[in-house]
Parts: sequence; C-alpha cells; structure tokens
Amino acid sequence: MKRAIYIVILFFSTGILFSQNLKNYTDFVNPLVGTKNMGHTFPGACVPFGMVQLSPETESEPYEKDGKYNP
Repeated sequence: MKRAIYIVILFFSTGILFSQNLKNYTDFVNPLVGTKNMGHTFPGACVPFGMVQLSPETESEPYEKDGKYNP
C-alpha cells in the first residue's frame, strides 16, 4: 500500500513539473525606463542612497528647465 502511494505521488509531481511553461521574463524588462527626457534615474550600479554612481555625468539640460515639470 505504501508503495502505491509513493507511485501516485511521483506520478502527480512529475506532471506538475513538466506542465510549467518556461518564460524568460527579462524580455519584458526595459532597464532604461525613466532615463529619457531628463528622467533623472540612473540605470547603472551605485551604492545605497546614490552616494556614488559609477558613470560619467552627461546631463546637458538643467533640472528645472523652463521652471516646470520635466517628465
């Protein structure tokens, strides 16, 4: 009886494992979201609280351009 239970458990567990669809969720991620049009976000590596950001400063426009919100 114990062996039959193990076989049933094995049968159902393998069915669950093979029924999963493997998706690559990194295809849905854009790592540069928020960096366009003065987004003021940083896509690279940095320490906590942004004290050190390992990249050049390449902003050419001021933060408060025309005194209004810049998306």
